[in-house]
Amino acid sequence: MFLNICILLFFILMVYWWGAVQGVFSAMLHLAVTIAAATLALAWWEPLVVGFLIKRMPAYCWGIGLLGPFVLWLIALRVASDKLVRGNVIMPNWANWVFGGLMGFFSAVISSGLLIIGLGFLPLPTSLMGYRPLSVSTDGTLAGHVGEGLWLPVDKWTQGFFNTVSLGSMSTANPLALRQPQIAQQAALFRMRYDSDHSLAIDPASVKIDAWYQTSLPISDMPTDLAQALGDRLKEIGGKLVVVDTTWTVAAATYAEGKLTIPPTQVRLIAVNEGHKQTPGSLIAPVCAGQFDPVIQSRKFIPFLNDREFVTSTFQEVKVSFAFVLPEGKVPGGVLLRHLRYDLPGEPELQREPLLASMGRPPIQVDTTDTTGQTPPDGDTPGAPGGREGVVAGGLAASVEVNDTLPRPFSKNYTTDFSYEDDAVTSGKGELKKPEMAPPMGLRVTRVYAPSGLKIVRVRIEPDRAQSIFGKAMVSAAMTQQLWLEDSFGQKWFPAGYAWRRAGDTQEISVGPGSVKAASDLPIPKLAKGDDLYVYFAVQRGAKLVRFHFGQGTSQDLNLVVPE
Repeated sequence: MFLNICILLFFILMVYWWGAVQGVFSAMLHLAVTIAAATLALAWWEPLVVGFLIKRMPAYCWGIGLLGPFVLWLIALRVASDKLVRGNVIMPNWANWVFGGLMGFFSAVISSGLLIIGLGFLPLPTSLMGYRPLSVSTDGTLAGHVGEGLWLPVDKWTQGFFNTVSLGSMSTANPLALRQPQIAQQAALFRMRYDSDHSLAIDPASVKIDAWYQTSLPISDMPTDLAQALGDRLKEIGGKLVVVDTTWTVAAATYAEGKLTIPPTQVRLIAVNEGHKQTPGSLIAPVCAGQFDPVIQSRKFIPFLNDREFVTSTFQEVKVSFAFVLPEGKVPGGVLLRHLRYDLPGEPELQREPLLASMGRPPIQVDTTDTTGQTPPDGDTPGAPGGREGVVAGGLAASVEVNDTLPRPFSKNYTTDFSYEDDAVTSGKGELKKPEMAPPMGLRVTRVYAPSGLKIVRVRIEPDRAQSIFGKAMVSAAMTQQLWLEDSFGQKWFPAGYAWRRAGDTQEISVGPGSVKAASDLPIPKLAKGDDLYVYFAVQRGAKLVRFHFGQGTSQDLNLVVPE
Protein backbone atom coordinates (compact mmCIF):
# COMPACT_ATOMS: atom_id res chain seq x y z
CA MET A 1 0.00 0.00 0.00
CA PHE A 2 1.52 3.30 -1.16
CA LEU A 3 -0.01 5.24 1.76
CA ASN A 4 1.83 3.03 4.27
CA ILE A 5 5.17 3.83 2.62
CA CYS A 6 4.42 7.57 2.66
CA ILE A 7 3.45 7.51 6.35
CA LEU A 8 6.53 5.48 7.30
CA LEU A 9 8.90 7.84 5.46
CA PHE A 10 7.22 10.85 7.11
CA PHE A 11 7.66 9.32 10.56
CA ILE A 12 11.34 8.53 9.93
CA LEU A 13 11.89 12.13 8.78
CA MET A 14 10.07 13.62 11.80
CA VAL A 15 11.87 11.45 14.35
CA TYR A 16 15.26 12.19 12.80
CA TRP A 17 14.63 15.94 12.37
CA TRP A 18 13.37 16.61 15.90
CA GLY A 19 15.59 14.06 17.61
CA ALA A 20 18.95 14.47 15.87
CA VAL A 21 18.78 17.98 14.38
CA GLN A 22 16.50 20.25 16.43
CA GLY A 23 16.64 18.67 19.86
CA VAL A 24 14.18 17.95 22.64
CA PHE A 25 13.21 21.55 23.47
CA SER A 26 12.34 22.46 19.87
CA ALA A 27 10.54 19.13 19.48
CA MET A 28 8.45 19.85 22.59
CA LEU A 29 7.59 23.31 21.25
CA HIS A 30 6.57 21.90 17.87
CA LEU A 31 4.40 19.22 19.47
CA ALA A 32 2.56 21.88 21.49
CA VAL A 33 2.08 23.98 18.35
CA THR A 34 0.79 20.96 16.39
CA ILE A 35 -1.73 20.00 19.08
CA ALA A 36 -2.90 23.63 19.41
CA ALA A 37 -3.31 24.04 15.63
CA ALA A 38 -5.28 20.79 15.33
CA THR A 39 -7.47 21.72 18.32
CA LEU A 40 -8.31 25.13 16.85
CA ALA A 41 -9.01 23.60 13.43
CA LEU A 42 -11.44 21.07 14.95
CA ALA A 43 -13.09 23.79 17.06
CA TRP A 44 -13.68 26.01 14.01
CA TRP A 45 -14.53 23.15 11.67
CA GLU A 46 -18.32 22.88 11.90
CA PRO A 47 -19.05 26.63 12.27
CA LEU A 48 -16.78 27.46 9.31
CA VAL A 49 -18.33 24.81 7.05
CA VAL A 50 -21.98 25.48 7.95
CA GLY A 51 -21.66 29.27 8.06
CA PHE A 52 -19.52 29.84 4.97
CA LEU A 53 -18.11 26.96 2.92
CA ILE A 54 -21.04 24.60 2.43
CA LYS A 55 -22.89 26.90 0.02
CA ARG A 56 -19.76 27.87 -1.89
CA MET A 57 -17.97 24.54 -2.31
CA PRO A 58 -20.38 21.80 -1.13
CA ALA A 59 -18.33 18.86 -2.41
CA TYR A 60 -15.09 20.07 -0.78
CA CYS A 61 -16.36 21.99 2.25
CA TRP A 62 -15.71 19.41 4.98
CA GLY A 63 -12.20 18.51 3.83
CA ILE A 64 -11.08 22.09 3.10
CA GLY A 65 -12.80 23.31 6.26
CA LEU A 66 -10.61 21.00 8.37
CA LEU A 67 -7.27 20.98 6.56
CA GLY A 68 -7.20 24.66 5.61
CA PRO A 69 -7.44 26.05 9.17
CA PHE A 70 -5.03 23.37 10.44
CA VAL A 71 -2.30 24.41 7.98
CA LEU A 72 -2.90 28.13 8.57
CA TRP A 73 -2.88 27.78 12.37
CA LEU A 74 0.21 25.58 12.22
CA ILE A 75 2.11 28.19 10.18
CA ALA A 76 0.89 31.10 12.31
CA LEU A 77 1.65 29.44 15.65
CA ARG A 78 5.02 28.14 14.41
CA VAL A 79 6.09 31.64 13.31
CA ALA A 80 4.79 33.17 16.56
CA SER A 81 6.65 30.62 18.71
CA ASP A 82 9.90 31.19 16.80
CA LYS A 83 9.54 34.95 17.34
CA LEU A 84 8.70 34.65 21.03
CA VAL A 85 11.18 31.89 21.94
CA ARG A 86 14.46 32.89 20.29
CA GLY A 87 16.83 30.66 22.24
CA ASN A 88 17.23 26.92 22.63
CA VAL A 89 18.00 24.62 25.53
CA ILE A 90 21.11 22.48 25.14
CA MET A 91 20.46 18.86 26.17
CA PRO A 92 22.62 15.69 26.01
CA ASN A 93 22.55 13.85 22.72
CA TRP A 94 20.86 10.81 24.24
CA ALA A 95 18.04 13.05 25.58
CA ASN A 96 17.61 14.69 22.20
CA TRP A 97 17.45 11.31 20.46
CA VAL A 98 15.10 9.68 22.98
CA PHE A 99 12.77 12.46 24.05
CA GLY A 100 13.11 14.62 20.95
CA GLY A 101 12.50 11.64 18.72
CA LEU A 102 9.50 10.61 20.84
CA MET A 103 7.93 14.07 20.55
CA GLY A 104 8.65 14.06 16.84
CA PHE A 105 6.80 10.74 16.67
CA PHE A 106 3.73 12.20 18.41
CA SER A 107 3.80 15.30 16.18
CA ALA A 108 3.84 12.98 13.16
CA VAL A 109 0.84 11.08 14.53
CA ILE A 110 -1.27 14.25 14.89
CA SER A 111 -0.20 15.75 11.54
CA SER A 112 -0.56 12.61 9.41
CA GLY A 113 -3.70 11.46 11.25
CA LEU A 114 -5.49 14.77 10.69
CA LEU A 115 -4.30 14.79 7.08
CA ILE A 116 -5.83 11.36 6.37
CA ILE A 117 -9.08 12.36 8.10
CA GLY A 118 -9.23 15.63 6.15
CA LEU A 119 -8.52 13.89 2.83
CA GLY A 120 -11.30 11.45 3.69
CA PHE A 121 -13.79 14.33 3.60
CA LEU A 122 -12.91 15.22 0.00
CA PRO A 123 -14.68 13.74 -3.08
CA LEU A 124 -11.91 11.21 -3.69
CA PRO A 125 -12.24 7.51 -4.58
CA THR A 126 -13.35 5.13 -1.84
CA SER A 127 -9.80 3.76 -1.67
CA LEU A 128 -7.32 6.41 -0.50
CA MET A 129 -3.97 5.37 -2.01
CA GLY A 130 -4.86 1.75 -1.25
CA TYR A 131 -6.37 2.48 2.17
CA ARG A 132 -10.03 1.42 2.41
CA PRO A 133 -10.88 0.58 6.02
CA LEU A 134 -14.66 0.18 5.60
CA SER A 135 -16.93 -1.55 3.11
CA VAL A 136 -20.61 -2.49 2.90
CA SER A 137 -21.20 -6.25 3.04
CA THR A 138 -23.73 -8.04 0.85
CA ASP A 139 -26.13 -8.17 3.82
CA GLY A 140 -25.99 -4.38 4.25
CA THR A 141 -23.82 -4.32 7.38
CA LEU A 142 -20.59 -2.38 7.66
CA ALA A 143 -17.38 -4.41 7.51
CA GLY A 144 -13.91 -3.38 8.65
CA HIS A 145 -12.44 -0.98 11.20
CA VAL A 146 -10.74 2.41 11.06
CA GLY A 147 -6.96 1.96 10.86
CA GLU A 148 -7.26 -1.55 9.47
CA GLY A 149 -4.61 -1.99 6.80
CA LEU A 150 -2.29 0.77 8.04
CA TRP A 151 1.06 -0.16 9.57
CA LEU A 152 0.64 2.88 11.82
CA PRO A 153 -3.13 3.55 12.30
CA VAL A 154 -2.61 7.30 12.70
CA ASP A 155 -6.24 8.25 11.94
CA LYS A 156 -7.46 5.96 14.70
CA TRP A 157 -4.85 7.29 17.16
CA THR A 158 -5.66 10.92 16.31
CA GLN A 159 -9.37 10.30 16.72
CA GLY A 160 -8.78 8.66 20.12
CA PHE A 161 -6.49 11.48 21.32
CA PHE A 162 -8.89 14.32 20.54
CA ASN A 163 -11.89 12.37 21.83
CA THR A 164 -10.06 11.98 25.14
CA VAL A 165 -8.87 15.59 25.52
CA SER A 166 -12.27 16.97 24.42
CA LEU A 167 -13.75 15.27 27.49
CA GLY A 168 -10.81 16.19 29.73
CA SER A 169 -8.30 19.03 29.71
CA MET A 170 -9.87 20.69 26.62
CA SER A 171 -13.50 19.95 27.46
CA THR A 172 -16.32 22.34 26.54
CA ALA A 173 -20.10 22.33 26.88
CA ASN A 174 -20.27 20.59 23.47
CA PRO A 175 -17.22 18.32 23.26
CA LEU A 176 -16.05 16.80 19.99
CA ALA A 177 -16.42 13.26 21.37
CA LEU A 178 -20.18 13.76 21.81
CA ARG A 179 -21.06 16.17 18.99
CA GLN A 180 -18.91 14.74 16.19
CA PRO A 181 -17.83 11.29 17.42
CA GLN A 182 -15.66 8.87 15.48
CA ILE A 183 -14.46 11.45 12.95
CA ALA A 184 -12.07 8.95 11.34
CA GLN A 185 -14.98 6.58 10.68
CA GLN A 186 -17.05 9.49 9.38
CA ALA A 187 -14.26 10.32 6.93
CA ALA A 188 -14.24 6.76 5.59
CA LEU A 189 -18.06 6.72 5.33
CA PHE A 190 -18.11 10.11 3.61
CA ARG A 191 -16.65 8.73 0.37
CA MET A 192 -18.83 5.59 0.32
CA ARG A 193 -21.64 6.36 -2.11
CA TYR A 194 -23.57 4.11 -4.48
CA ASP A 195 -23.91 6.75 -7.23
CA SER A 196 -20.72 8.61 -8.15
CA ASP A 197 -22.72 11.61 -9.38
CA HIS A 198 -24.75 12.43 -6.30
CA SER A 199 -23.90 15.03 -3.67
CA LEU A 200 -21.76 14.40 -0.64
CA ALA A 201 -23.07 17.44 1.26
CA ILE A 202 -26.36 19.22 1.87
CA ASP A 203 -27.48 22.78 2.53
CA PRO A 204 -28.48 22.88 6.22
CA ALA A 205 -31.84 24.42 5.27
CA SER A 206 -32.67 21.60 2.84
CA VAL A 207 -33.51 19.03 5.54
CA LYS A 208 -35.98 19.36 8.39
CA ILE A 209 -36.44 16.94 11.28
CA ASP A 210 -40.23 16.59 11.53
CA ALA A 211 -40.47 14.25 14.50
CA TRP A 212 -38.80 11.29 16.11
CA TYR A 213 -40.19 8.18 17.74
CA GLN A 214 -38.87 5.78 20.32
CA THR A 215 -40.03 2.46 21.73
CA SER A 216 -38.39 -0.10 23.99
CA LEU A 217 -37.05 -3.44 22.85
CA PRO A 218 -37.71 -6.31 22.51
CA ILE A 219 -40.79 -6.07 20.29
CA SER A 220 -42.69 -9.32 19.95
CA ASP A 221 -45.53 -8.28 17.60
CA MET A 222 -43.72 -6.32 14.91
CA PRO A 223 -45.08 -6.88 11.35
CA THR A 224 -43.25 -9.66 9.54
CA ASP A 225 -41.41 -7.62 6.93
CA LEU A 226 -40.07 -5.26 9.59
CA ALA A 227 -39.10 -8.18 11.79
CA GLN A 228 -37.25 -9.84 8.92
CA ALA A 229 -35.33 -6.63 8.19
CA LEU A 230 -34.38 -6.00 11.82
CA GLY A 231 -33.76 -9.66 12.67
CA ASP A 232 -32.42 -10.54 16.10
CA ARG A 233 -31.83 -6.89 16.93
CA LEU A 234 -35.52 -6.64 17.85
CA LYS A 235 -34.81 -9.07 20.67
CA GLU A 236 -32.14 -6.89 22.30
CA ILE A 237 -33.12 -6.62 25.97
CA GLY A 238 -33.14 -3.03 27.22
CA GLY A 239 -32.44 -1.46 23.82
CA LYS A 240 -34.58 1.04 21.93
CA LEU A 241 -35.97 1.38 18.42
CA VAL A 242 -35.54 5.01 17.32
CA VAL A 243 -37.17 6.40 14.16
CA VAL A 244 -36.28 9.87 12.83
CA ASP A 245 -38.76 11.44 10.38
CA THR A 246 -37.25 13.95 7.91
CA THR A 247 -38.28 16.14 4.97
CA TRP A 248 -35.77 16.85 2.19
CA THR A 249 -36.02 19.69 -0.35
CA VAL A 250 -34.44 18.04 -3.36
CA ALA A 251 -33.09 21.09 -5.26
CA ALA A 252 -31.21 22.35 -2.21
CA ALA A 253 -30.19 18.88 -1.01
CA THR A 254 -28.69 17.88 -4.35
CA TYR A 255 -27.27 21.22 -5.53
CA ALA A 256 -29.24 21.24 -8.82
CA GLU A 257 -28.54 17.60 -9.75
CA GLY A 258 -32.28 17.03 -9.82
CA LYS A 259 -32.23 13.60 -8.17
CA LEU A 260 -31.95 12.84 -4.49
CA THR A 261 -29.89 9.77 -3.56
CA ILE A 262 -29.30 8.82 0.08
CA PRO A 263 -27.36 5.61 0.74
CA PRO A 264 -27.45 4.34 4.34
CA THR A 265 -23.74 5.12 4.68
CA GLN A 266 -24.67 8.83 4.71
CA VAL A 267 -27.05 8.50 7.66
CA ARG A 268 -25.96 7.89 11.25
CA LEU A 269 -27.54 8.28 14.68
CA ILE A 270 -25.21 9.66 17.35
CA ALA A 271 -25.46 7.49 20.48
CA VAL A 272 -24.19 8.73 23.85
CA ASN A 273 -24.12 7.05 27.25
CA GLU A 274 -27.22 7.75 29.32
CA GLY A 275 -26.34 9.83 32.39
CA HIS A 276 -22.58 9.61 31.74
CA LYS A 277 -20.97 12.27 29.57
CA GLN A 278 -17.33 11.20 29.97
CA THR A 279 -17.50 8.40 27.39
CA PRO A 280 -17.13 9.20 23.66
CA GLY A 281 -20.24 8.82 21.55
CA SER A 282 -20.67 6.26 18.80
CA LEU A 283 -22.37 6.08 15.41
CA ILE A 284 -25.38 3.80 14.78
CA ALA A 285 -26.27 2.77 11.22
CA PRO A 286 -29.93 2.75 10.06
CA VAL A 287 -31.58 -0.64 9.62
CA CYS A 288 -34.36 0.51 7.31
CA ALA A 289 -36.16 3.54 5.90
CA GLY A 290 -39.74 4.54 5.16
CA GLN A 291 -40.14 6.79 2.09
CA PHE A 292 -43.41 8.56 1.31
CA ASP A 293 -44.56 7.94 -2.25
CA PRO A 294 -46.86 10.77 -3.43
CA VAL A 295 -48.21 8.60 -6.25
CA ILE A 296 -49.69 5.90 -4.00
CA GLN A 297 -50.02 8.29 -1.02
CA SER A 298 -48.32 5.94 1.42
CA ARG A 299 -44.83 5.08 2.62
CA LYS A 300 -42.61 2.47 1.01
CA PHE A 301 -40.61 0.24 3.31
CA ILE A 302 -36.90 0.08 2.36
CA PRO A 303 -34.93 -2.50 4.38
CA PHE A 304 -31.15 -2.08 4.29
CA LEU A 305 -30.53 -5.81 3.87
CA ASN A 306 -27.92 -5.60 1.11
CA ASP A 307 -25.36 -3.27 -0.44
CA ARG A 308 -27.77 -2.03 -3.12
CA GLU A 309 -30.61 -0.48 -1.12
CA PHE A 310 -30.87 3.31 -0.84
CA VAL A 311 -33.40 6.15 -0.89
CA THR A 312 -33.87 7.93 -4.21
CA SER A 313 -36.40 10.40 -5.62
CA THR A 314 -36.86 13.09 -8.28
CA PHE A 315 -39.79 14.80 -6.54
CA GLN A 316 -39.13 18.31 -5.26
CA GLU A 317 -39.91 17.32 -1.68
CA VAL A 318 -39.24 13.92 -0.14
CA LYS A 319 -40.42 12.68 3.24
CA VAL A 320 -38.31 9.81 4.55
CA SER A 321 -37.78 8.25 7.96
CA PHE A 322 -34.78 6.25 9.18
CA ALA A 323 -34.93 3.56 11.88
CA PHE A 324 -32.08 2.73 14.26
CA VAL A 325 -31.61 0.07 16.95
CA LEU A 326 -30.05 1.75 19.98
CA PRO A 327 -28.16 -0.50 22.44
CA GLU A 328 -29.01 -0.68 26.12
CA GLY A 329 -27.80 2.31 28.15
CA LYS A 330 -27.54 4.61 25.12
CA VAL A 331 -29.62 7.69 24.25
CA PRO A 332 -29.77 9.68 20.99
CA GLY A 333 -27.41 12.64 20.78
CA GLY A 334 -28.45 13.84 17.32
CA VAL A 335 -28.42 12.55 13.78
CA LEU A 336 -25.81 12.94 11.01
CA LEU A 337 -27.12 13.40 7.46
CA ARG A 338 -24.26 13.54 4.97
CA HIS A 339 -22.05 14.39 7.93
CA LEU A 340 -24.16 17.46 8.85
CA ARG A 341 -25.33 17.17 12.46
CA TYR A 342 -28.97 17.84 13.37
CA ASP A 343 -30.31 17.94 16.93
CA LEU A 344 -33.48 15.95 17.62
CA PRO A 345 -36.32 18.32 18.55
CA GLY A 346 -37.99 18.02 21.97
CA GLU A 347 -39.03 14.67 23.38
CA PRO A 348 -39.72 11.52 21.31
CA GLU A 349 -43.23 10.38 20.50
CA LEU A 350 -43.89 7.03 22.13
CA GLN A 351 -47.07 5.91 20.31
CA ARG A 352 -46.53 2.68 18.42
CA GLU A 353 -48.94 3.39 15.50
CA PRO A 354 -47.24 6.59 14.23
CA LEU A 355 -43.89 4.85 14.60
CA LEU A 356 -44.95 1.95 12.36
CA ALA A 357 -46.60 4.29 9.87
CA SER A 358 -43.41 6.36 9.66
CA MET A 359 -41.40 3.21 8.87
CA GLY A 360 -43.72 2.40 5.98
CA ARG A 361 -46.17 0.15 7.79
CA PRO A 362 -49.76 1.07 8.69
CA PRO A 363 -51.08 0.11 12.16
CA ILE A 364 -51.93 -3.60 12.40
CA GLN A 365 -55.61 -4.18 11.70
CA VAL A 366 -57.58 -7.40 11.27
CA ASP A 367 -60.21 -8.20 8.68
CA THR A 368 -61.77 -11.56 9.52
CA THR A 369 -64.49 -11.76 6.86
CA ASP A 370 -64.32 -12.71 3.22
CA THR A 371 -66.62 -11.43 0.46
CA THR A 372 -69.41 -13.83 1.50
CA GLY A 373 -69.34 -12.66 5.11
CA GLN A 374 -68.04 -16.02 6.34
CA THR A 375 -64.81 -16.83 8.13
CA PRO A 376 -63.03 -19.83 6.66
CA PRO A 377 -62.25 -22.69 9.02
CA ASP A 378 -58.74 -23.16 10.38
CA GLY A 379 -56.53 -25.28 8.19
CA ASP A 380 -55.49 -25.27 4.56
CA THR A 381 -57.49 -22.76 2.54
CA PRO A 382 -56.84 -23.08 -1.19
CA GLY A 383 -56.67 -19.84 -3.20
CA ALA A 384 -57.46 -19.26 -6.83
CA PRO A 385 -55.29 -16.39 -8.09
CA GLY A 386 -56.64 -14.40 -11.00
CA GLY A 387 -54.97 -13.89 -14.32
CA ARG A 388 -51.92 -11.73 -14.71
CA GLU A 389 -52.46 -7.99 -14.81
CA GLY A 390 -49.65 -5.80 -16.11
CA VAL A 391 -46.43 -6.59 -17.91
CA VAL A 392 -44.83 -9.94 -18.60
CA ALA A 393 -42.92 -11.01 -15.48
CA GLY A 394 -40.66 -13.85 -14.47
CA GLY A 395 -43.28 -15.84 -12.61
CA LEU A 396 -46.95 -16.21 -11.69
CA ALA A 397 -48.84 -17.64 -8.73
CA ALA A 398 -50.34 -21.00 -9.70
CA SER A 399 -51.96 -21.51 -6.27
CA VAL A 400 -52.15 -19.72 -2.93
CA GLU A 401 -53.04 -21.53 0.29
CA VAL A 402 -52.62 -21.34 4.04
CA ASN A 403 -50.06 -24.09 4.33
CA ASP A 404 -46.68 -24.21 6.09
CA THR A 405 -45.54 -27.68 5.00
CA LEU A 406 -42.35 -28.37 3.06
CA PRO A 407 -42.50 -30.40 -0.18
CA ARG A 408 -40.82 -33.29 1.62
CA PRO A 409 -39.82 -33.84 5.29
CA PHE A 410 -36.14 -34.18 6.16
CA SER A 411 -34.10 -35.14 9.21
CA LYS A 412 -32.26 -32.66 11.44
CA ASN A 413 -29.35 -35.10 11.47
CA TYR A 414 -29.06 -34.90 7.70
CA THR A 415 -27.65 -31.36 7.59
CA THR A 416 -26.28 -28.61 9.85
CA ASP A 417 -27.29 -25.80 7.49
CA PHE A 418 -30.53 -24.91 9.30
CA SER A 419 -31.93 -23.70 12.62
CA TYR A 420 -35.16 -25.13 14.01
CA GLU A 421 -38.09 -24.54 16.32
CA ASP A 422 -39.58 -27.99 17.10
CA ASP A 423 -40.38 -29.49 13.67
CA ALA A 424 -40.17 -26.15 11.82
CA VAL A 425 -37.17 -24.64 10.03
CA THR A 426 -36.55 -21.02 11.12
CA SER A 427 -33.50 -20.06 9.06
CA GLY A 428 -30.80 -21.42 6.78
CA LYS A 429 -30.14 -22.47 3.21
CA GLY A 430 -29.16 -25.84 1.83
CA GLU A 431 -29.76 -28.58 -0.71
CA LEU A 432 -31.27 -31.85 0.50
CA LYS A 433 -31.25 -35.14 -1.39
CA LYS A 434 -33.95 -37.75 -1.02
CA PRO A 435 -33.19 -39.84 2.10
CA GLU A 436 -32.94 -43.60 1.86
CA MET A 437 -35.46 -44.01 4.69
CA ALA A 438 -38.13 -41.88 6.33
CA PRO A 439 -36.78 -39.47 9.01
CA PRO A 440 -37.52 -40.49 12.63
CA MET A 441 -40.45 -38.62 14.19
CA GLY A 442 -38.39 -36.79 16.83
CA LEU A 443 -35.95 -35.46 14.24
CA ARG A 444 -38.36 -34.83 11.40
CA VAL A 445 -38.63 -31.28 9.94
CA THR A 446 -41.91 -30.81 8.10
CA ARG A 447 -42.77 -27.11 7.94
CA VAL A 448 -41.67 -23.46 7.84
CA TYR A 449 -41.76 -21.58 11.14
CA ALA A 450 -44.35 -18.82 11.70
CA PRO A 451 -43.77 -16.26 14.50
CA SER A 452 -46.42 -15.71 17.13
CA GLY A 453 -49.57 -14.07 15.73
CA LEU A 454 -48.72 -15.01 12.14
CA LYS A 455 -49.55 -17.89 9.84
CA ILE A 456 -47.69 -19.24 6.82
CA VAL A 457 -49.21 -18.72 3.36
CA ARG A 458 -47.68 -20.85 0.61
CA VAL A 459 -47.61 -19.67 -3.01
CA ARG A 460 -46.69 -22.08 -5.80
CA ILE A 461 -44.78 -20.20 -8.52
CA GLU A 462 -44.74 -21.12 -12.19
CA PRO A 463 -42.62 -19.40 -14.88
CA ASP A 464 -44.27 -16.62 -16.87
CA ARG A 465 -42.50 -17.20 -20.14
CA ALA A 466 -41.61 -14.21 -22.34
CA GLN A 467 -42.74 -14.49 -25.96
CA SER A 468 -40.71 -11.67 -27.50
CA ILE A 469 -37.52 -9.66 -27.18
CA PHE A 470 -39.47 -6.97 -25.37
CA GLY A 471 -40.99 -9.60 -23.10
CA LYS A 472 -37.52 -10.84 -22.12
CA ALA A 473 -36.49 -7.30 -21.22
CA MET A 474 -39.57 -6.97 -19.02
CA VAL A 475 -38.80 -10.27 -17.34
CA SER A 476 -35.24 -9.13 -16.59
CA ALA A 477 -36.56 -5.93 -15.02
CA ALA A 478 -39.20 -7.76 -12.97
CA MET A 479 -36.68 -10.30 -11.65
CA THR A 480 -34.70 -7.52 -9.95
CA GLN A 481 -37.79 -6.51 -7.92
CA GLN A 482 -39.44 -7.93 -4.82
CA LEU A 483 -42.62 -10.03 -4.63
CA TRP A 484 -45.24 -9.66 -1.93
CA LEU A 485 -48.80 -10.35 -0.83
CA GLU A 486 -51.12 -7.39 -0.26
CA ASP A 487 -53.98 -7.46 2.25
CA SER A 488 -57.24 -5.47 2.26
CA PHE A 489 -55.63 -2.65 4.26
CA GLY A 490 -52.79 -2.21 1.76
CA GLN A 491 -50.21 -3.84 4.03
CA LYS A 492 -47.46 -5.75 2.27
CA TRP A 493 -46.24 -9.19 3.38
CA PHE A 494 -42.83 -10.18 2.01
CA PRO A 495 -41.38 -13.70 1.58
CA ALA A 496 -40.05 -15.64 4.55
CA GLY A 497 -38.34 -18.21 2.31
CA TYR A 498 -38.79 -20.74 -0.46
CA ALA A 499 -38.57 -24.47 -1.17
CA TRP A 500 -37.75 -25.94 -4.58
CA ARG A 501 -38.60 -29.62 -5.09
CA ARG A 502 -36.88 -31.11 -8.10
CA ALA A 503 -37.48 -34.31 -9.98
CA GLY A 504 -36.17 -37.19 -7.90
CA ASP A 505 -37.34 -35.49 -4.66
CA THR A 506 -34.19 -33.41 -4.25
CA GLN A 507 -35.13 -30.10 -2.69
CA GLU A 508 -33.47 -26.73 -2.08
CA ILE A 509 -34.66 -24.73 0.93
CA SER A 510 -33.86 -21.14 1.90
CA VAL A 511 -35.60 -19.59 4.91
CA GLY A 512 -34.97 -16.54 7.08
CA PRO A 513 -34.31 -12.80 6.82
CA GLY A 514 -32.91 -11.82 3.44
CA SER A 515 -33.57 -15.22 1.85
CA VAL A 516 -35.74 -13.67 -0.89
CA LYS A 517 -34.72 -10.04 -1.29
CA ALA A 518 -35.77 -10.02 -4.96
CA ALA A 519 -37.35 -12.38 -7.47
CA SER A 520 -33.86 -13.07 -8.81
CA ASP A 521 -33.13 -14.96 -5.56
CA LEU A 522 -35.65 -17.60 -6.65
CA PRO A 523 -34.55 -20.42 -9.00
CA ILE A 524 -37.31 -19.65 -11.53
CA PRO A 525 -35.05 -19.84 -14.63
CA LYS A 526 -33.85 -23.30 -13.50
CA LEU A 527 -37.32 -24.83 -13.14
CA ALA A 528 -37.78 -28.00 -15.20
CA LYS A 529 -40.89 -29.98 -16.01
CA GLY A 530 -42.20 -31.67 -12.86
CA ASP A 531 -40.47 -29.26 -10.46
CA ASP A 532 -42.41 -27.39 -7.77
CA LEU A 533 -41.35 -24.01 -6.40
CA TYR A 534 -43.09 -22.76 -3.24
CA VAL A 535 -42.60 -19.30 -1.73
CA TYR A 536 -43.63 -18.94 1.94
CA PHE A 537 -45.04 -15.74 3.47
CA ALA A 538 -45.64 -15.16 7.20
CA VAL A 539 -48.94 -13.25 7.29
CA GLN A 540 -50.97 -11.87 10.20
CA ARG A 541 -53.80 -14.09 11.36
CA GLY A 542 -57.18 -12.74 10.24
CA ALA A 543 -55.77 -10.75 7.32
CA LYS A 544 -57.63 -10.88 4.01
CA LEU A 545 -55.24 -11.23 1.07
CA VAL A 546 -56.45 -9.44 -2.06
CA ARG A 547 -53.46 -9.37 -4.42
CA PHE A 548 -50.18 -11.10 -5.27
CA HIS A 549 -47.45 -8.85 -6.71
CA PHE A 550 -44.49 -9.96 -8.80
CA GLY A 551 -42.52 -6.72 -8.93
CA GLN A 552 -44.09 -3.31 -9.46
CA GLY A 553 -45.70 -4.06 -12.80
CA THR A 554 -47.39 -7.46 -12.42
CA SER A 555 -50.16 -8.60 -10.06
CA GLN A 556 -52.91 -11.19 -9.62
CA ASP A 557 -56.17 -10.84 -7.68
CA LEU A 558 -56.69 -13.02 -4.59
CA ASN A 559 -59.57 -13.70 -2.22
CA LEU A 560 -58.07 -15.55 0.73
CA VAL A 561 -58.68 -14.99 4.44
CA VAL A 562 -55.93 -16.21 6.77
CA PRO A 563 -57.54 -18.09 9.69
CA GLU A 564 -57.18 -16.78 13.24
